Amino acid sequence: MEVMQIINIVAIILSPIVAVVVGERLNNHTSRRKDKMHVFETLHKNVTPFLRLFTGEGRDKIAEEAVLKAIEITPIVFSKEKRVLDIQLEMKNVHEDLMERVKNGKDLPKDVEKYLETLRKFMITIAKDLGYKKYSPFMYGRNNSPSPKKV
Repeated sequence: MEVMQIINIVAIILSPIVAVVVGERLNNHTSRRKDKMHVFETLHKNVTPFLRLFTGEGRDKIAEEAVLKAIEITPIVFSKEKRVLDIQLEMKNVHEDLMERVKNGKDLPKDVEKYLETLRKFMITIAKDLGYKKYSPFMYGRNNSPSPKKV
């Protein structure tokens, strides 16, 4: 047997194996990206109704639950992205404090701006991880943040 024949036989045997391995990796990457996009879309879609909590327009429990679920599944979906995990932990702590105050009927924290900034950083970090270069999660800026009101 010639060297060329051996190479052809090896190629014939290995090509389906390589195709399956590459296909699996692409499928896993697509699946992870889809999960990440689901978290991002959930946050993006529900952030405005969620922020009604600060404006005194009333609570949107569906939006609150969606935001909380997105925050909770972030460590699973973004398990390999340290930046996202770090800001997620900060966001979760700030969010739990806020929800505890709301449930107990206490005043909103005086540092609502800190909460909004943490939420903004959280969403921007996720957007950057997904490859979006310019993203603004919501219209409230530093100078026009909603004023906190009792709920």
